[in-house]
Amino acid sequence: MTEKKQFHLLQLSETQRNFFATIRSADAIAGLSAEQFVLFCGHLYQQSGYTVYRAWPPETGGVDLLLRDGPQVTVVECLPGLEIVEQLVLTDLYSTMIHNEAQQAAAITTGRFSAETETWSTNIPIDLVDGRELELWAQQMPLQPKAISAPPPKPASVQPAATTTPPSATKQRKRPSGWIIVALVLAAVLFACSGITIIAYNNFASILNPAPLPTAISSISDATDEPAATATSDADPAPTVTLATEPTAETPTVTTPDVIAKRVTTPLAIDGNLDDWSAEIVYAAPFVAEREDSWDGSMDIDSAWQLAWDDEHFYLAVRVFDDTHVQTQEAKSAYLGDSIELQFDTDIEADYGREISEDDFQYVVSAGDFGRIAPGIFRFQGDGNGLMSDAPGTTARVAAVQQSNGYTLEIAIPWTDIGVNATPGMTIGAALSINDNDDPGTAKQELMLSHVAGRRWLDPTSWGTLTLE
Repeated sequence: MTEKKQFHLLQLSETQRNFFATIRSADAIAGLSAEQFVLFCGHLYQQSGYTVYRAWPPETGGVDLLLRDGPQVTVVECLPGLEIVEQLVLTDLYSTMIHNEAQQAAAITTGRFSAETETWSTNIPIDLVDGRELELWAQQMPLQPKAISAPPPKPASVQPAATTTPPSATKQRKRPSGWIIVALVLAAVLFACSGITIIAYNNFASILNPAPLPTAISSISDATDEPAATATSDADPAPTVTLATEPTAETPTVTTPDVIAKRVTTPLAIDGNLDDWSAEIVYAAPFVAEREDSWDGSMDIDSAWQLAWDDEHFYLAVRVFDDTHVQTQEAKSAYLGDSIELQFDTDIEADYGREISEDDFQYVVSAGDFGRIAPGIFRFQGDGNGLMSDAPGTTARVAAVQQSNGYTLEIAIPWTDIGVNATPGMTIGAALSINDNDDPGTAKQELMLSHVAGRRWLDPTSWGTLTLE
């Protein structure tokens, strides 16, 4: 059975939008990687007036984008690198559209659709965009793309859009009228005659670093309504993706199992205020690692992480976005509520199996309840039985500050706490995870999200790595 997918609001940086605005030819489009092609298509829809969501984590095949235009929901599959798209691909897309309660679908390819596919799609609500039409669409986009404001959080009262099938002749994408196309063609001729050249970048892997984005919806029918008319950068919206500043091209939130800690020359103050953190790299933790049967599937928790180190300490700053804060336990059992967890494998080379050993450590870090329970941190260490045992006596420090839509955590762990002599270039195992509990007054680990897909508690080989830069 086709499963409902999860989606995150697509937020492209100004650098990404400006780059995509230079993509005007079929050759330039064909030069994009598969992931870049999806982001490019999302950019075109955003510039055409849609609210766009990205399926996450990215997968080969299936729906890549979700569009909202008022009550209209459209699923989009991006098909780069195919010379001819056969009917079977569209059959699967149509089944996904029906299962996920969308009203329309679209398939976009750099190639063309077979005659059979064109005929089959005539009487169903699927928009086919081949390579030539995609090129014309790109040429209609402004060279100065508009910024896209994020929509507000979905109110609890929003209901799924009614499933209706529009007339088969209806095309859901907003296209410029014919006179605009003529004007653009004339402008292109004038550009060519005057010797002006639009230059596309060849080396753009660092610009187009895909990332999971914070406004998450558990299925297509949960997508938010249209965005508010205005949004300002200094507002306090639903989850953003940086710690101290608004997102920029230089501060993307990235998802990778291999993280880097930046070296600092001055010890960081552990006060929960993240203004003294540079925003060079911000990591996300979007992957479901643990969940209770009571979890309803809602993704109403998000986080943004930054790492640093000096000769004495490992530092961590976390911005947690959470609509309901629940913590009833002291630090040792704080995983049974809103908290974070850190795992370290301090001797990767010595591990040959999927078992915990004495060089493995785990910290549970709690912001407390911003009332009776103070922020706290507790250390566990691997034992000879392959389990995590209590290791009290940590000298690690933690501070927390409550925010209107969550909280911030700042942590300093002495290297001596985990038996490490830190040096530049050193790599150890690491897993960064966040726990969520939305049931006030209870103690349970309803949901855990990790920065590593497939993270398992007692298997260090399933963790990522931490490199000291």
